[in-house]
Amino acid sequence: MDWNNSTPEFDIDCGSRLGKLVNEYDLTDFEVAVLILGCLNTFEPHYRTLFEKLPLQERKMPTLALAQVLFLPGVFIRHAQQTSLRPDAPLIKYGLIELHPSNAPQEMQSYTTSEYVIRWLLGECYLPDKLQFIARWLTPSANESVPGDEVISCCRSQDDLQMIEVRYEEGAEGEIYVANLAQCLKSKALLVSWQQLISDRRSATDRLKQLMCIARLYQCLIVFSLDKDVMTSNDESDNDGWVQPRLEQQIYAFRTENDPLPVCCLLPASSQEMPFPKLTRLQVSISLPTASERHAYLTSLLSGREIDWDVEKLTQRVALSYEKMRNAVSEAEALSMLQGKNTPAEDDFRQAFANRARQNFGTLAMRFTPVRGWENIIVSEDIREQLNDVLSAVRGQNTIIAKGFGSPKGRAIGVSALFYGDSGTGKTLVAEVLAAELGVDLIRVDLSTVMNKYIGETEKNLARIFDLAAQDAGVLFFDEADALFGKRTETKDAKDRHANVQVAYLLQRLEQHPGLVILATNHRSHLDDAFTRRFTFMIQFSYPDAGLREMMWRQVWPEGCKLDPNLDFSLLAKVPLTGANIRNVAFLASCMAANTSFISLHHIEKSIKRELSKYGRGFS
Repeated sequence: MDWNNSTPEFDIDCGSRLGKLVNEYDLTDFEVAVLILGCLNTFEPHYRTLFEKLPLQERKMPTLALAQVLFLPGVFIRHAQQTSLRPDAPLIKYGLIELHPSNAPQEMQSYTTSEYVIRWLLGECYLPDKLQFIARWLTPSANESVPGDEVISCCRSQDDLQMIEVRYEEGAEGEIYVANLAQCLKSKALLVSWQQLISDRRSATDRLKQLMCIARLYQCLIVFSLDKDVMTSNDESDNDGWVQPRLEQQIYAFRTENDPLPVCCLLPASSQEMPFPKLTRLQVSISLPTASERHAYLTSLLSGREIDWDVEKLTQRVALSYEKMRNAVSEAEALSMLQGKNTPAEDDFRQAFANRARQNFGTLAMRFTPVRGWENIIVSEDIREQLNDVLSAVRGQNTIIAKGFGSPKGRAIGVSALFYGDSGTGKTLVAEVLAAELGVDLIRVDLSTVMNKYIGETEKNLARIFDLAAQDAGVLFFDEADALFGKRTETKDAKDRHANVQVAYLLQRLEQHPGLVILATNHRSHLDDAFTRRFTFMIQFSYPDAGLREMMWRQVWPEGCKLDPNLDFSLLAKVPLTGANIRNVAFLASCMAANTSFISLHHIEKSIKRELSKYGRGFS
C-alpha cells in the first residue's frame, strides 16, 4: 500500500463490536486507526514505554500529531483527512476520544480512546468511573409493573415519538416499569439522575454528551430521573441559568440527529414539570397495584404453602408494590427462622408487610405504635357501635369499591371520620384503639410543622403527607383540626384566599385518600360546613355519665396499686370528670401515696382538687 496517497485499510467484521462501532458512527479507516492507537495503553501497559521513546507524544500517551505521522505520512492525504479531527467530526463530537487539555495546539495534545468505547470493545456493559454516581443500568423484573401492549405498540410504530414521559404515584415501581419497557423494546434502560447531572456545571455538558453517546452505542433507553420540581429549582451551580438550556439543547439535537430510541423522563405524578417541552411525547401513568392485584400476586408468592389465615385481608390493609411484597415475604420467612419456626405465621407476614409500608414523614407527622385496645376504653354503647361501623367500613372498603363505588375507574375512596367533643373525652385514645384493631400505626400530624405562612407551602406539606400516607398502612390522624381547616370566609384579601384554598385542598384529598383519616376537634362549629358531607362518620364525644365514670374509676388503677378496700367508686363517680381527668387524678394520687401502705380517699380527694383547680373549678 502506498501510504503517501492512502490511509490504512481494515477488514472489519460488520457483526463484531468494532464493526458495529464503525457502522454506528460512520467512521473512516483513519478514524478507526486513531481509536485503536488510543486503546493501546489500556490493552497493554507496556505500550507506555514505547510511546515514551517516540517523538510527538506527551505523558506516555499518543498525540493526534503522532497518529497523523503514523497513519498519514503523505502531505496530500494528511490534508484530506484533517476533517476527521475537527470538533464536528465523530471522534470529538461524540466523545469517542478524550483530549487531555494543554497549552499546546490541538494536534500536539495527547489523547486516549474514551473509557466507554474501550469497555464496549471489550464486551462489557459497564459505565465509566466518572459516570458511576450519576447513572446506572436498571434491571427488569418479570411480571411486575409491565407496560401494556398499547404502550409497546405506540413506542414501536410512531416514528415521530421523541420522548416517553412516565409519571408514577408515590410508592409505585417507576424504575422497574421503565426497565421492563426497555426490555420489551429489546433494549436496556440507563437511569440518569438529572440532579446529579447538573450538580457540576463545568462538566455537565460533557457528561451528558458521553451519556447520550453510550445510549446510542448500546442502543439503550436513556431515562432521566427528575425529582419533584428539580428542573425549576435554583441550583447554586447554575445561578445564571446557563447549564439547563445547554443540556436541553443537547437532548433535542441528540434525538433529532441520531433517531435512536425515544428519551424517557421518570417523574412523580404530583410534579408540575413538563420536561423538554419541544419533544413530542407519549405520557404514561403508573400507580400501585390495586387490592385485587395485590391479593393475586401475594397468593402466587405463597403458592404451595398451607395458609390458614386471610391473605386478602392483609393485602387490603397494606398497599405495597410488587417488589416490596416480594421482599416482605422473604422478610417474614427470616422472622420465622429467628423464632425457630418452620414456616411463617400470620403475625410474621403482618409485621413484615407493616415494616415495608412504613414511610418517613420527617417533621410533618409522628408515628405511634398502638399499645391500647378495646379493653382500655370505656365509652357508651352508641359510640362503640359507631366505632365498629368505622372498622367495618375500612375492612370492606376495597370490596365495595370493586363493585363500582368511587370513581368510574374504581380508584379508592377513603373512609374519613370526624371526632368532636370536649377535651379529654377520649378522641385521641379512640383513634389509637382503631389503629390497633386494624393492626397498623397511628400517624399523628404535627400542625405546627404543616402550617406555613408562605402561600402554597401548606398545600405542599399536606400533599406530602397524603402522598406518603397513601403508601403507609397507618391511620392518619389530625388533632385539633380546626386550627388548620377552619371555616372558609368571605374573600377580602390574599390571606383569606390562601386559607380557603387550604380547606378546599383538604376536602379533595379526603375524598381521594385510600385509607382511614380521622380529624379531631373540640369545636365542631369551627370547621367548614363543606366537611359535613365529605365525612363518612361524625362521632360526638361527650362527658361520660356517672355509670361510665364509675367504670373508669375501677379500671384506671394498675395491678400494682393497692387501694383502700373501703373506697366508694360510686361516690367518686358523682364528680363530673372526663376519662383524661380521672387518669390524671389516679396518677397524682398514686404519687402522693407512694410511701404509704395504700391509696386512700384522702389522696384521691386532694388530687381531684388539684385537677379541678386547673380549670378554675372548686371541689367539695
